[in-house]
Amino acid sequence: MKESSSTGSDPRQPSTAKPYAPPPISPQDLPVDYAGFLAVVLGVIGVMFRVLFSHSQDLFIYALFNSYKIFHVSCILIYAFHLIEYRSQLEFSFYSIIDDGLNSFEKNFSSFV
Repeated sequence: MKESSSTGSDPRQPSTAKPYAPPPISPQDLPVDYAGFLAVVLGVIGVMFRVLFSHSQDLFIYALFNSYKIFHVSCILIYAFHLIEYRSQLEFSFYSIIDDGLNSFEKNFSSFV
């Protein structure tokens, strides 16, 4: 039995082939801008070091211009308090940066798992 088919609707014909066009990508599906992420990390580190050095300068100036020219216990305690505060700020900023990085990693690569 012979089947009749029209050549115009046959999908196997080369004339019906269309070139591949990638689907449009929405902005929320784009990967993380690692340059911006690196800029944020370096900016936070720079601010933390500036805070640490400013506290060190405060300690030096307080000891330098003290009328007795000695280190007071209060001066060292204030400096220790600033270092503890600096450490807690540094830990918080690093944990938030790591959390942002892991969230973006999970968002971008969850389709592969």
